[in-house]
Amino acid sequence: MITDLFKNISFKNLSLNGKIYFMEEKNMKKISIIILALLCGAIFTTALAAEGTENRQTLTGASLPRIGFTSYAGIGGGAGATLNGEVFPMAGVSSGIQFKPWLALGGYLSAAPLSNFDHADFGLSIADQENGYFLASGAELLITPFSDKMIHPMFRMAIGGISVGYLEDNDGIEGMDSAVQERFFHVALSAGAELNFTRHTNLYFRAGGRFSGNTGIVGLGNGELSGFEAEIGMRFFWKTLID
Repeated sequence: MITDLFKNISFKNLSLNGKIYFMEEKNMKKISIIILALLCGAIFTTALAAEGTENRQTLTGASLPRIGFTSYAGIGGGAGATLNGEVFPMAGVSSGIQFKPWLALGGYLSAAPLSNFDHADFGLSIADQENGYFLASGAELLITPFSDKMIHPMFRMAIGGISVGYLEDNDGIEGMDSAVQERFFHVALSAGAELNFTRHTNLYFRAGGRFSGNTGIVGLGNGELSGFEAEIGMRFFWKTLID
C-alpha cells in the first residue's frame, strides 16, 4: 500500500512537472515570437522613416549640405642606405586625406631590418645584434602638382619618430618575447613621379634623403641611419559622402 502510494505520488509529480515545463516552454516560445515581431516592426518602421530624409521637417527649416572627402591608402617598398653606404630593404604603408587633387596629408609607417633574423637571412650586419630593426612613423605631406595629367610630379615630406632596436627571446620558446629599443627624431624628403593608372589607383616612384637622430644603440654611430632612400608603390583612392 505504502509503495503504491509513493508510486502514485511520484507519477503525479512527474506528470505535474512535465505539464509545468511544457507550459513554460510554450510561454517562452510565445514571448520570443512577440519580441522578434516587435524587433522586425521597429526595423521596418525605421527603414521607412529613413527614406527621404532630405525632405524631413526640421525646427529651422534648413538642411545640412552633403559633406564629402577623398581618402587614400598607400603601400610601397624599396631600399635605403646608411651614412656608411650599407643598403637595406624597406617597406611601408600610409593613409590619409586627399584635401585637393594636388594636396594630401596623412600618416605613415615604415620598417626595415638592420641584421639577420632567426628565420630570415638578409645578409645584413648594420646592427651588432641579431633581430635588429628600425620602425619609423609619423605624418606625411604629399604635393602632386598637375595631378590631372597622366604622369605628374610628386613631392613628399615626412616627419615623426624612428624606433631603433632589436627583438629578443627571453624564455627560450619559439618566437620573440620583447623588444629593446629607443625612439629618435626622424624626417624625410623625397621627389619623384606618379602615374594615374586607373581612376582609383596611382603608381609612384620617389627618391630622396632621410635624417635620423639616432644615437649609438645596437652599435650604430650617431645619426648613422640618415642617408638615401628610394621607393616604388601604389596609392588607392575612395570618396566618402556624409548626407
